[in-house]
Amino acid sequence: MKGCKPTPKAVLKMRGSWRANTKADAVDVGNDRPSCPSWLSMRGKVVWKQLAPKLMESKLLSGIDRNTLTRYCDMYGRWRDCADWIDKHGEVYQMKDENGVVKYLQQWPQVGIYNKLSAQLFKMEQDFGMTPSARTRITIEKKPAANTEKGKFFAKHG
Repeated sequence: MKGCKPTPKAVLKMRGSWRANTKADAVDVGNDRPSCPSWLSMRGKVVWKQLAPKLMESKLLSGIDRNTLTRYCDMYGRWRDCADWIDKHGEVYQMKDENGVVKYLQQWPQVGIYNKLSAQLFKMEQDFGMTPSARTRITIEKKPAANTEKGKFFAKHG
């Protein structure tokens, strides 16, 4: 879709916007914890174990997001595999003519794959609030603090 992402109704309400009354309520997907797929690569499982608890704690992950997080972890593992390959072989190789003279340097396919995965990972990181700028756009409703003074008053004078 073109244009800005829509602002959630809860955020509009917190801002005091009249537009909150024109939007339908967001779908409640629950807060069940997604499980890590058994087929995920070792690198992918490590990323899952790092991210899933933090995203759950931040209320940015639910069971319905399992496939999205799985895709992220799988892509991250493949991205690291490409990075390791590039570290070992470099980013380019020589193309020579029939006499063995270097004509030009050619980029390895792994470099293109690495770059495409980097862009896809960045987009997903923004959706999950895993970049500093993305976190500035996330608002979580805070529960009001309990009034401890009121409790003290009744305990003394009750």
